[in-house]
This record gives sequence, structure tokens and C-alpha cells, in this order.
Amino acid sequence: MLRYIHLWGNTFIGGYGLMIALGVVIGVGLGYLVMRRRGYDADDFLLLSAYGGLGAMIGAKALFLWTVRDYIDPSRLLDPTYELGALAPAGFVFLGGFCCGTVLVAIMSQVHGISLSTILQNGLFALPLAHGFGRIGCFLGGCCYGIPYEGPFAVTFPEDIIPGSVPRFPVQLLSALLLFILAAVLYLVSRTRHKAIVPWLYVSLYCIGRFFVEFLRGDSIRGIYWGLSLSQWISLAIGLGCAVFLIWRHLLPGSQAQGESRA
Repeated sequence: MLRYIHLWGNTFIGGYGLMIALGVVIGVGLGYLVMRRRGYDADDFLLLSAYGGLGAMIGAKALFLWTVRDYIDPSRLLDPTYELGALAPAGFVFLGGFCCGTVLVAIMSQVHGISLSTILQNGLFALPLAHGFGRIGCFLGGCCYGIPYEGPFAVTFPEDIIPGSVPRFPVQLLSALLLFILAAVLYLVSRTRHKAIVPWLYVSLYCIGRFFVEFLRGDSIRGIYWGLSLSQWISLAIGLGCAVFLIWRHLLPGSQAQGESRA
């Protein structure tokens, strides 16, 4: 892990922030190039990416603050000596950002008259790609750490990052690897005639992966409810909603898909 990266002199940059920036630049940049190469308006992709990023930051921070609400003293928020550790920039919950960002992107695509399906089918691979770099940033910063573990690839974080730290499973790097694989799968599918399933493939595979990876995380501050973390409950809800929609869309008698097949 590398919490701060030395640039020159007394200038340092946070490893977490650097990975977030790299993820955004690489993900959005590749998405832009793919949209242009396929003959679509790449500026529409940039615009919706900006809205998605704004919604993601708001939603991710809001959900994080809700999970740590018991550690915040509202009466001291205006006190300049109050250490706002819970409000630190590194505190985000991706699924909160995903939900808020999705809603904002859907709304603004209608406002600007942009074909959301075109953007999602061709450029959605950029999201897990950027997210993967963010998970590497989590590893460098020591957040979202894994359960105690002494097997292969175990890591021990410095005492100044996790006091009393023990060897742990590198869950952040596993998450990054799975996200990069997901990005590659979405890109490959987007090149086929089955590209319409890309959004559903992303939601389904990410929720499944997130649900199981959560068992390997050791940062219980995120909240555990009835044996599952908040992110696992959200993954279940989103995954169930996706499954219900697909059943309604493709399998139920009289559904739109069946109606189209009969036409």
C-alpha cells in the first residue's frame, strides 16, 4: 500500500485520489474513443459521464455518512476544532453513488434529448474500468480492507493506517481484478448484436460479485444488518429488481418482447 506518493520536494499526492483520477481519465477517455470510432456522438457520452460523476459523488458520500451516522456529533459540526473524520473525502459507498448517478443520468438524458440506450450499450464498460482503479486506490489508502487472513497474498497495513493491524485478505485488489474483467466482458459484448443486454449484464454481474466479495471485507463500520452488510442488502434489492424486470420484459405472457416476436 502507498498512502502518499512523493512527487518532488515536499510535494505529495494521495494514492487514493491519484487512482480515482486515473480511473476517470482512462475510463472516460476510452469510452469517448469507442463512441467516436463507432460513429456516435461522443460529446453526448462526455456530458452524461459528467452528470453520472456528479450524482455518484453525491450519492456515495450521502450513503457513507448514513452508515457512520452514529460516529458524527451534529452539535459540533460548526466547531473548527472538531475532527470530521467521518466526512473525509475517502468516505464513499459505491452503490449509493451508482443509484444516485443512474437516476441523474436518466433524467438528464431526457432533458438533453440523448439516447441513453446507445450510451449504455456502447460506453458502459468505462464504469467498471474506472471503478477498478478506484479499488486499487482503496488498497493504497488502506480503506475497505479485508478480513484477517494469513494465506497467500496476505497483506499487513501499517499501524498508522489500521491500528493493531493483522495480516488481511487483499479484498481491494480482488475487487479491482473482478471489475477489470467485467469491463472487458461488457466491451466484448458491446461489439456483438447482443449489445442490448450490456446494461443488464453489468448490473447482474456486479451485484453478484459484490454480494460475495463483501464476505471477505473486514471493515464493519459500514454496518451489518441481520448478518449481511448494507451493500449486500442493496445488491440483493437491485439484483432482484433486475430479475423481476427481465421476467416481465421477456417471459410473461403478453410482455413487450413477446409481442415484438409475434409481430
